[in-house]
Amino acid sequence: NGDGNPYAVYEFGGWGYFSGSSASAPLWAAFISIVNQGLGQQGQPPLGFVNPQLYQIAQGSNYSNDFHDVTTGNNGYYLAEPGFDDVTGLGSYNGLNLYNDLIANVLSASPPSAPSGLSVTALNSSGVEISWTASAGAVSYNIARSSVSGGPYASIASAVLYTNYVDSAVMAGDTYYYVVSAVNAANKQSTRSS
Repeated sequence: NGDGNPYAVYEFGGWGYFSGSSASAPLWAAFISIVNQGLGQQGQPPLGFVNPQLYQIAQGSNYSNDFHDVTTGNNGYYLAEPGFDDVTGLGSYNGLNLYNDLIANVLSASPPSAPSGLSVTALNSSGVEISWTASAGAVSYNIARSSVSGGPYASIASAVLYTNYVDSAVMAGDTYYYVVSAVNAANKQSTRSS
């Protein structure tokens, strides 16, 4: 918790008391591990970068079911207020409700469309720049390369946040072929670009 009221934790043969991020970060990590375990039981990949899903839930009708909004208090610099704020973020989470909504969002999500408009430009001696048109709903992109048209392709970058990437691990005079796939907040991946 972030309010200074400590959690009692039994470790190394005795009781200790922890508060702030020393208590909340391990609790959050454990919660995400449980969500990922639930997704694995459904044959789904782990959450990955969870922030887009949390903010999607926070902007929807389930916010008050999934989070306890902290609306009073301060951290000495900022005031807590309704909704997201710099003191408490989205608030504390209601584990079971948030778990159920994260699982449901992943199961109901469709992969984004494949990136389009792929182009490759030589950059003097520093490699090549790959660029593409953004896919609706994508939060990141995966890039693969082959020396043969049509593959097989080997991954060279994942979780790329922009619609361009510089491949500096190429040899002058060699020919390379690239494909890009989009990944959404539910960690669902599109087909590869053509």
